Amino acid sequence: MCLLCSSFSVVAQGFLGSNAWRNNRVELTGGLGASNFLGDLGGRDRVASKFYLDLELVKTRYVAHLTYLYYLQRTIAIRPSFYFARVTGDDALTQEYFRHHRNLNFKSNLYEFSVTGEYQFLKEKQGNRYGIKSPTGKKLGLKGKGLGMYLTAGVGVVFFNPKRIGGGGSLRKMGTEGQGLPGGGRKYKPATVVIPFGFGVRKSLGPNSGLKFEFSHRFTFSDYIDDVSTNYYNNDAIRAARGNEAAAAADPHIVDGLENTGHGLQRGDPKDKDSYMFLTISYFKRIRTISKRKRR
Repeated sequence: MCLLCSSFSVVAQGFLGSNAWRNNRVELTGGLGASNFLGDLGGRDRVASKFYLDLELVKTRYVAHLTYLYYLQRTIAIRPSFYFARVTGDDALTQEYFRHHRNLNFKSNLYEFSVTGEYQFLKEKQGNRYGIKSPTGKKLGLKGKGLGMYLTAGVGVVFFNPKRIGGGGSLRKMGTEGQGLPGGGRKYKPATVVIPFGFGVRKSLGPNSGLKFEFSHRFTFSDYIDDVSTNYYNNDAIRAARGNEAAAAADPHIVDGLENTGHGLQRGDPKDKDSYMFLTISYFKRIRTISKRKRR
């Protein structure tokens, strides 16, 4: 009876059953991918293009991330993450007449710390860990095969510092919309809360590792990631207070005399907050968390 029970115990550990997640509650993930930005600058060749319809694919840049995932239940996990990304926008790329004439641009590194939940509504099948066969030679179950799908959402904070493409200092410090000058308002904060959500696919490469393909979007509570939000400030006053570089960054319009730039005219849209998105491919590794005593 003792031998019979012990043999069942050994075979049971050879399969990743419904409770196997308890043995490997932790996943470490690292990946690379593409980033893009939706804000006031650049965009398609027409006005009033909303959300993804205004996406400029040529301004796609890069992102890298590290994630620590902890399973709360078999299909539910919490995951703190760090993302480093580059985003950019440029009016020179759009053929829409007034935005092209505005001629503003920016680039910025993003440093994001977020905590999201992951719900695996389709769990990948991993099956037989050791390739165990029946007495007839048939494999008992799958070995590291199968796809899974999941949804993710959470909250985080992102730090940014917009600069002009081609060089130059911080646009935030220049106060390109008159921040810090009489009637120009306060300087905006270099950080904002973000709401990330996304969709992903998991592919097992073995019993304790695999790949993730994930698309995620970030809504923010700031309209200044690209340094453009409200109206033009008096450019002569900016030059007198901050210098020629700040004045050139505030209003680098192309055609003189065209009445869509100048003091008091619209520079951006404060009602439409900035957002950005990531498309990543990542490698994950499960870490055994069960104690030796429990394994025995």
